[in-house]
Amino acid sequence: MRKTQLLLLLTVILISCQQQTEEPSYTIEGTVNGANSGSVVLNIESIGHTDTTAIENGKFTFNGKVEEPVPCEIVISGAAGKRKFWLENSDIAFRTDIESLE
Repeated sequence: MRKTQLLLLLTVILISCQQQTEEPSYTIEGTVNGANSGSVVLNIESIGHTDTTAIENGKFTFNGKVEEPVPCEIVISGAAGKRKFWLENSDIAFRTDIESLE
């Protein structure tokens, strides 16, 4: 009986050690109608962070984390204007048309 209890305790400890806590992060999945290629810039001025990614088949993705919600902007090559929004650690769907970014 004692061996069974010890084995059960070790199993529980091993399982709890394997569980990893995920740190909160953001994922921006964007679609730009009218732009099959080009680049997109994510600018988070308040923390001095700028990230650039490519548009492939009208889609782009950004991943990262912020300590708290922050204002940011997305600038798309070939588009007039930019889109401003608050960025927080969550999944964000960004959809726009290249002609109406403003």
